[in-house]
Amino acid sequence: MTDRPTTHGLRPLLAGIALGVTMLASGCQPMTNVAGQLPEPERVAQIQSGVSTKNDVRQMLGSPSNVGTFDDAVWYYISRKTEQLAFYEPKVLEQTVIAVQFDKQGRVSDIGRLGLDEARALELEDRITPTRGKKLGFLEQFFGNIGRFTDKTGAKGYK
Repeated sequence: MTDRPTTHGLRPLLAGIALGVTMLASGCQPMTNVAGQLPEPERVAQIQSGVSTKNDVRQMLGSPSNVGTFDDAVWYYISRKTEQLAFYEPKVLEQTVIAVQFDKQGRVSDIGRLGLDEARALELEDRITPTRGKKLGFLEQFFGNIGRFTDKTGAKGYK
């Protein structure tokens, strides 16, 4: 009988290491997300200024992604492709907006195409609107509510 080193205990360890390396590698893969769907360029080319109506545009391109906020005379078809690595902010790779503008009679007056290079970053305002009244701390709020509640019978306090 010869003394051979046993590899039975080594196999699960190697399998675990291989699984861990595979999971780590897959976790570092960027996730790509596509939002919206752009109409085919051939269909957009079929739209004629001064001739095509809102119904024609809806039949050719489908429902718009968005309609103008203050005026429904502009329809937007929006597509955006982003990539995100782990927990970082998503990075915009591609963005295309097709804007179809209508006149007062509901006919197409202009078609525009905007890309990522025309996009502008908006900064949100972080100011807080002040409210009237007294600003209470945690302890003032906590102790100020003691005895203020009643049950169904009208008795004050908790049971």
